[in-house]
Amino acid sequence: MKNKLNLPQALFASFIIATILTFTNHMIAWENKIYAGIFAFIVSLAVFYLTQKVIKD
Repeated sequence: MKNKLNLPQALFASFIIATILTFTNHMIAWENKIYAGIFAFIVSLAVFYLTQKVIKD
């Protein structure tokens, strides 16, 4: 990510990330919470990248 997200991009990304992480936390029993954290980080980066592509400035 080269530039900051504007407000609509940040809100959209937050909604998508929260939805994905809530769904996966209910479906997957994480044995070690570090795996959940790594998964959340990867999902966040992917969603931020896609958000910048979908909602342009």
